[in-house]
Amino acid sequence: MQFQKQLNFTTNIQQTTLIVVTGDHETGGMTLGFAGTKYSTAFSVLGNQKVSNDKFTKLLNEKLPEAKKLSDLAGLVKDSFGLDMDTQSKSKLALTETELADLEKAFQESKKINLNAIKVPKTTFYMGNTTL
Repeated sequence: MQFQKQLNFTTNIQQTTLIVVTGDHETGGMTLGFAGTKYSTAFSVLGNQKVSNDKFTKLLNEKLPEAKKLSDLAGLVKDSFGLDMDTQSKSKLALTETELADLEKAFQESKKINLNAIKVPKTTFYMGNTTL
């Protein structure tokens, strides 16, 4: 709310205005670790991601119409990100029961929509937890 007031005030006063929005440590984006892991990193895990989010969405949309159950997409998920949907697997990237349940919920929702139709804005303003 306060940001919107400032934005309105600034744009009403000058024709050309540069507005710079920064975030504190909680809203600043990606970090290399967090206090709970003593800022250790797992860069080796990132090497398992073989495709971008955009490419994965395209691949998923190709397979989604014929996928009757989440396990039909297990190969795509493993090939794309290295994630193992077998919760009993000894793999470092085996999903937990909770993660698998969350993925199942997302799978069921994705069957209802066309993922290609989702447009993510290129520029988004944030003020705390508020998207403007």
